[in-house]
Formats: sequence, C-alpha cells, structure tokens
Amino acid sequence: MMEVTSQAQEQKLNIDFCEVYKKSNLYRKNKLLISELCKPSLGSCDLYFHTKYSQSFVTQCVTCLWKQNLSYWRNSSYTAMRIFFTVVIALMFGTIFCGLGGKKEKQQDLFNAMGSMYVAVLFMGVSYSTGVQPIVALDRTIFYRERGSCRNVLSIAICLWTSYN
Repeated sequence: MMEVTSQAQEQKLNIDFCEVYKKSNLYRKNKLLISELCKPSLGSCDLYFHTKYSQSFVTQCVTCLWKQNLSYWRNSSYTAMRIFFTVVIALMFGTIFCGLGGKKEKQQDLFNAMGSMYVAVLFMGVSYSTGVQPIVALDRTIFYRERGSCRNVLSIAICLWTSYN
C-alpha cells in the first residue's frame, strides 16, 4: 500500500491522493461519524477512576520482582555463569589475601585489608556489570513497556533495579 500511494507514484500518475480523499464521499461520512462519536450521549457522565493505577504500589513492586525472578530462572546459563564466576573470584581473592586479616600491628596493615576488600568488591562489580550487558539489551524492551506502570520515584527505582539486575 505504501509503495502504491507514495509521493513518487503520485507524481508518476499525476494525481494527489490526499486531495482525492478530501473530495470524496467517504471523507465526509468519516468526518460526520467522528463528530457524532465525540459528543457524549444524553444522561451519560464522565468516566471516574478512584486511583490512577489499577494496582497498589506494593502489588506493582511484587509483580515486578516476581517477573524478574522468573527471568533469571529462565536464563539458566547466565545464572550458572554468575555462580561460577563468584566462586572463582572468592577462591582467587581468598588465596591472594589469605593472611591479611590477621595482621593488625600497624596502621598500614589496616589500610592493606581495607584496600584489598575495596579492590575485590570493585572487581566483582565491574565483571558482573559487563556480564549483564547482553541480558539488559534483551530486557530493555520489557523495561520500556513496563515503565508506564511506575508511579513514583521509589517504584521507578525498583523497576530500574529489576530491569537491570
């Protein structure tokens, strides 16, 4: 239909489909029908809903979290890889920093322990965030569809969290 009614076809046929439609009987009937349907019937009242959303905030949060839980269980390869990666990182950092927690003689020992914990958490965060990118790319369409159901800042944060975790 788009190929037949394109501007190139209009020039080729030397006809303006917009003008033909505006001059047609169908156009007049449609305009009349629209004007009739825009007027409320006698005795009718405006639609009223007692809340803006059909479900409560708690129900929306539980539903979003449940859907995300199902999403993770359905993606078993990603979940298995996350568990495997966590075990490998735990073994690696546990081996590297094995005797570090027992040293408390100097202030530098405390700084070393705190720094090693910081590096371990940072390393795990970066590695998990890079691993979740393909999952986020798939769930992005779901997030944009569900975004309309988020009704305040907290529920938007929960929707973001459930969509990206």
